[in-house]
Amino acid sequence: GLSRVFSNTTVQKHQFFDTQLSSQSNPHMTTGKTIAKMLLGCDKYYITKVNENNLPTYSVGGKYINGVMVGKTNTFGRFAVAVDKTPPSIAPVHTNKLRNIPYIRLKIYDGQSGIDSYDAYIDGKWVLFEYDAKSRNLTYWIDNREIEQNKTHLFELIVKDRCGNVAKFTKNIYY
Repeated sequence: GLSRVFSNTTVQKHQFFDTQLSSQSNPHMTTGKTIAKMLLGCDKYYITKVNENNLPTYSVGGKYINGVMVGKTNTFGRFAVAVDKTPPSIAPVHTNKLRNIPYIRLKIYDGQSGIDSYDAYIDGKWVLFEYDAKSRNLTYWIDNREIEQNKTHLFELIVKDRCGNVAKFTKNIYY
């Protein structure tokens, strides 16, 4: 298969490899002291692939370790350090008339660092949702053995992105 050589390391196409960004390895970035001061202890930064116009295309993730942003990718191209201070978005799709159609569905999305985790609770009890990353749908099929019928319940959803930003959705639901 196709491969590339980086610093005496051969990387096969479709194999993940480490990506590192620092001011020493990229002359277009700010000085080492500036970037170290900017990133030190900050968990809001991530590595993103950028297009020919230097616009972010997708997150590679990454962490700041010893003066270097480190992440993994399986594609070649241009990369940059970006900041994510925006929480994920949560949009209800189906949260009403649950007695007739017994499922809860919401869309979750994070256009920067990406979704890291989600937790859902009904009346304070954790419930298992299914996530379809392609459609961004998060679905819970209501279990009659778990959720009491003919009663109002408190539904809570907490979504966290890869930079630690958190979004919460709370709603009283009737089932």
